[in-house]
Amino acid sequence: MESVLKARRSSDNLTAIRLYSRAVSGVGASRRERGTYLWLPLQVAQFICADHPPIVWANFPCHPTVLGRGHTWISPDLHGSAAQMLQERGYRVGGIWNGPAADISTRFTRRESSVGELERLSGRLADRIGDVLNHHSGEREIRPSNLAASERSHLLLPKPRPDKPPPDSAQSEDILEGIRALSRVTLSPEVLSVSIWKFDSWTIHWVPGELPLSAFLWDRKASTRFPADRWIIGYANDYPGYLMPEEDGSYESVMTLYNPEEIRRLIDELRESI
Repeated sequence: MESVLKARRSSDNLTAIRLYSRAVSGVGASRRERGTYLWLPLQVAQFICADHPPIVWANFPCHPTVLGRGHTWISPDLHGSAAQMLQERGYRVGGIWNGPAADISTRFTRRESSVGELERLSGRLADRIGDVLNHHSGEREIRPSNLAASERSHLLLPKPRPDKPPPDSAQSEDILEGIRALSRVTLSPEVLSVSIWKFDSWTIHWVPGELPLSAFLWDRKASTRFPADRWIIGYANDYPGYLMPEEDGSYESVMTLYNPEEIRRLIDELRESI
């Protein structure tokens, strides 16, 4: 709540917020099925201030994993590198957030796992955000007169601990590694806190963990976009890991620690907001 109070004080200098929504290709895609979710939703907010240049936020769902586990440099990866590039171009960036991205990554869009490839994909994301801002016409413009914050709690019960896989299991090594790790862990119920911010008609849900984009966008081929004024931001308010709503045998669902039924209730509530 301290950050909300600080935001209220700084909002006296805020004259308008312009909200944009686009679909972006060539940065990320489905990490589970090649050729799907080739267009990903990009949301941008521009805070117009009375006595200093605008501040930019963006929300883009994609695993920040252009660099693999073999790279030991400390790196902001995709979102942070795009923010740095925009700042070097003169934009004031407040943050580039990550949306529902459990099933989205650069697995099929990166040519290799390298710093050069990180710069290419981050540059493409920064270009798309710059294109939106240079268009000079927000899809929605609001005059912020009210800022409200609330919080919703969701109880997640842990899944049963998996059995250790047999030595001759045909599952992939990353799934086997996950099952072996989870078989040694005993979890307690988790209370997820979802923060909800409202700037007049603009609603932002700050959600812990990684939800799948496929839970919110059903057409895997279309260049679908989210509403400009309805944001879902992941990796916020703690990190309980993957939050997949179905047991489908994938790595993401195996590594989901909590009962899918409760996760589906959370997703249903978020769907109503968009």
